[in-house]
Amino acid sequence: MDRTAWAKLVSNEGAFRRAGGRRRVNALRKEAALLRRQRLLEALLAEGRSLCDRGVTSWWATRGGISRRTAQRDLAWVVTELARTAPDLCPLCGGTWRLRSPRRRVSPRG
Repeated sequence: MDRTAWAKLVSNEGAFRRAGGRRRVNALRKEAALLRRQRLLEALLAEGRSLCDRGVTSWWATRGGISRRTAQRDLAWVVTELARTAPDLCPLCGGTWRLRSPRRRVSPRG
């Protein structure tokens, strides 16, 4: 799209259509991310892996066919969600863990 196209005035209908399209695309992306994260949990459980395992990011990136950065985001989201339910206990491996930040890796404790 031409950069000057955004500077031009559009009708209300055009603006509403554009906003509706963005909402639809964003909703589809969010749904795809949730399904991908559900597949991550299923794969972890099926293979007996834990979030604390070394190389789990690379494993998920390869297995899920996604980039390493997307795999890191997925793992960070899963860790954050699991920390809400059991802050000190990993439900996948039963070990104790510490969450430093939602954007950082899980580090096993003790």
